[in-house]
Amino acid sequence: MPNYLWNNKFMVRIVDRDGSSCRISLAFDVTGLGGDWNTIDKGFIRHESGKNSFADSIGTLTSFHLDFNSSKDNCGIRFYDWHDILGVNEGGSGILFQQWGLALKPGRLSWYIV
Repeated sequence: MPNYLWNNKFMVRIVDRDGSSCRISLAFDVTGLGGDWNTIDKGFIRHESGKNSFADSIGTLTSFHLDFNSSKDNCGIRFYDWHDILGVNEGGSGILFQQWGLALKPGRLSWYIV
């Protein structure tokens, strides 16, 4: 896992396939094993905050997906290949699951660190 000691806070922009977007802040502990997320732009997804967890990226030993969980639902958003052996990626693709979509359209999404 990458070392989150030097940079453990991120702001990401999520963009759906129609071009609608929202921002989410992420904060990880120094181990990089645990984290919290909060929406900056409200009303785009069903929940406004929660915990993050990592999921193995099938087919590689060095990259991990980032899952967004709430106190009521597990994995409403997944960022594919959030980080790899070189650290956190600057952007990528992911999915917004049906039950979490409000102003953002469920399905394929793009994410970027801002």
